[in-house]
Amino acid sequence: MALTKSEILQPTLWRTCRALASKTRLRVLSELCAHPDQRVTDIARRLKFSLPLASQSLRALNARGLLLARRSGPSVCYRLGANRSIPYSEYLLQAVRKTLANDKNALRHIFLYSTAFTHPRRILIIKTVRERSLRLKEIAFETKIPSSALDRHLIKLIARGFLKHVDYRYSCSVPCHEFARVLLLLVRQV
Repeated sequence: MALTKSEILQPTLWRTCRALASKTRLRVLSELCAHPDQRVTDIARRLKFSLPLASQSLRALNARGLLLARRSGPSVCYRLGANRSIPYSEYLLQAVRKTLANDKNALRHIFLYSTAFTHPRRILIIKTVRERSLRLKEIAFETKIPSSALDRHLIKLIARGFLKHVDYRYSCSVPCHEFARVLLLLVRQV
């Protein structure tokens, strides 16, 4: 079955988190936040990346609705900007900008919290336990995730501060970092 154009252009939140869970792409975001309207060659030179790496990183971020591209003669200039056709991109980009501006460890924190949601099963888990705390078997039953895989996902969510495990029950937890709170809000809405 072929995807329609609108399905191709609608990235999922977990894929966007996967794009953010890259130190290379986070450096590109940080560079564009500080110096907007740069070409691939500018990014490559400033960050000491190869042209293919810079180009690949810019395309990945653009495809996730976090960059805007503008043709300027034979070149394409990139800047931070939300693709409004992607419902969550403006809110997520706002959180990225704020984190980059106000957090000395911004890249580390964006990377850390984004990695919590780089798989659709972890989003499903958060949606499943958001209303009430559940035991492992209840989560497995409701999500249809095999126990062996479920354990790995729960460990990741606990390590990132999005779940807590008390008395054999799992429940949602809200990390104190604002970027993490924004991600959690978006996860609950998708």
